Amino acid sequence: MNIMLNKILYIKKSIFLFLLLIVNYSIGAQTLKVISGKIIDSKDNLPIPFVHIQVKGTGVGTISNKNGCFSLKIPAIHHEKKLLVSFIGYEPFESEIKSINKTLQIKLKSIDYQIGEVIIMPDSTLLTLLEKAFNKIPENFPDFPTSLTGFYRESVKTTNNDYAYFSEAVTQTYKSSYKKSNVPGQVKIIKSLINEFPKIDSLKTRFYGGVFEASNGDVVLRRGSYINPKNFKNYSYTLEGITKFNDNEVYIISFDTKNDSLSGTLEGRFYLDKASLAYIYLEYQLTPKGLKKFSSNISIKRNVKMLKKTINYVKLRDKWHFKHSKSTEHFLKGNHIIWVKEDEYLTTKVQIDSVKPISLGDRLEYGDIFSEKAKDYYSDDYWEEYNVLKKDSLLDKQLKMLYDTTQSKKILTQKTKYKKKTGKKNSFLKTILNMSFGYGLSYYPVYADKGIYNINYHNSDEIISLNEELDAFRYSMNLLIQINYDLNYRWSLNFAITSSLTSKLNIETYDIGASYRILLNKRIKPLILNLSLLYSYNCFARNFSTYENNNKFDFGNKTIDAQKLLFAIGYNSGGIKPKVNLEYKFKRRIWLYISSSYYIPFFTKEKLFLKEKSGIVLTRKNANISLADELLNVTYDGIHTTKSHMNFHNYSISLGFILRF
Repeated sequence: MNIMLNKILYIKKSIFLFLLLIVNYSIGAQTLKVISGKIIDSKDNLPIPFVHIQVKGTGVGTISNKNGCFSLKIPAIHHEKKLLVSFIGYEPFESEIKSINKTLQIKLKSIDYQIGEVIIMPDSTLLTLLEKAFNKIPENFPDFPTSLTGFYRESVKTTNNDYAYFSEAVTQTYKSSYKKSNVPGQVKIIKSLINEFPKIDSLKTRFYGGVFEASNGDVVLRRGSYINPKNFKNYSYTLEGITKFNDNEVYIISFDTKNDSLSGTLEGRFYLDKASLAYIYLEYQLTPKGLKKFSSNISIKRNVKMLKKTINYVKLRDKWHFKHSKSTEHFLKGNHIIWVKEDEYLTTKVQIDSVKPISLGDRLEYGDIFSEKAKDYYSDDYWEEYNVLKKDSLLDKQLKMLYDTTQSKKILTQKTKYKKKTGKKNSFLKTILNMSFGYGLSYYPVYADKGIYNINYHNSDEIISLNEELDAFRYSMNLLIQINYDLNYRWSLNFAITSSLTSKLNIETYDIGASYRILLNKRIKPLILNLSLLYSYNCFARNFSTYENNNKFDFGNKTIDAQKLLFAIGYNSGGIKPKVNLEYKFKRRIWLYISSSYYIPFFTKEKLFLKEKSGIVLTRKNANISLADELLNVTYDGIHTTKSHMNFHNYSISLGFILRF
């Protein structure tokens, strides 16, 4: 009876929880408030792009597009807060979120520049001010890791303003503290889409790296050239005046290269908060000298006519965070502009509490072309609760034409000239990006006692005699070179070569196999445990002095006729080598490692080795014969032997660095 009663109660409880879940989901869906609108200048009624629209006191927000339009999705927990609309040089606008029930048209009133005694600030005083702003970066910007939810759009248009394609993604970016400038961010793609316009798209390439904009494109985090005191000599700076942002005074500072007479490559202006000296807005473009240098970069491979960029920061809890960036690039074919590429990134949510790094398996590699994995665009509903950049009127119009039911079937069956590089058609670049190269030193406990070798080799009428006392040794330091190819974030293929650094020894090892990675921590600079299983072929031998040869003779099925020969006595062997590797990310592409391995031989053969040391390098011969060969007589300290009297403890240790692309 009790069992039956318990079952009934359990079923009722399950049904109640299920219904509660449905109700909560329904309520949650209904309480996501969407506020849309347009922001214009109160004087001329022209749209204002890049205006901050933010839930005041939170990291939730968006920015207006080039038409001044915006759309912001606000969770229920923020409905009692205020909407703050602000832009440099304009008076801010505030409104209670709960009182907004229709599409807004917000007119912002501009603020005139304040021109006064600050304009005649001496150059030395201005540079002192700029250096102080630079040194206060760790104070004004987060000195702790942050997580940014953001939206990225990449597009290419013709000179007629027709879109060839656009790709978009909701991203999560893990950023390190602003105390460090050389630590790359981690990026995870949450959702992504792409749309290509076949009639227009004749571009045979796609781009990578843009979704890393919140970290790699952050001029303040990266200590960009024109804000860095090390490069002040390359630019000319002018204090243009003072304006306001959110009722706070802001310095307006321009910089240029005096018609390329200075060494800088950029020109533009940036805005400093007067009280804190925080960077809040930057805009710049390449100078003619900069364009030439940029286009000559072998990794760019395109002729650029113009490249300009703007960057915005937003304040949250007394720290400034990367908010928005937009870059525009014109590139040429011959002397004509054929494409206009635009990248735009928007931070829609800033998380500063309980921030964790992105797991290794979810991280996007910098060289990945995310648009190749994106879904085709079909509706803005695809983004669900995520805030995104509102499309401009041109893109909206083009999408409506594409998806018009009378045209879509015909258009969607056409193909662009761009081909995704998948399977066997992977590009050379992608192959290189999956490779890494290691360099280091390895320690081998190879040892032998001091002893006198007497070796006589008889072949027909030729007799070769070696009589030499060889020194004792207890270890060997070797140069290690390795090449790895990553199959994915877990598995990689490995190949390594080791060669002795001393002339007294001839040590060569060749390892090939696979390794499996385990992430040991979740820091921005991860520590990885690499477990490898390798097949290893080894040669360990002691070198004799150079032998002067005057005759031709046969040795190990090869005819030897070089004048200078190097003989070595030792053994070769083959077997398996389990290996444990610890790797630490030191810089963006450089990893430090330390490893230990244990060699398990399958076979060992004692031999006398020969290398030609004279003649043309590519024609020099290597040969060997067994110490038990009937043509060979070997004594060690006067006792006949078929052993090399070399020994090797099976473990080894190595350390060095790995270069990853």
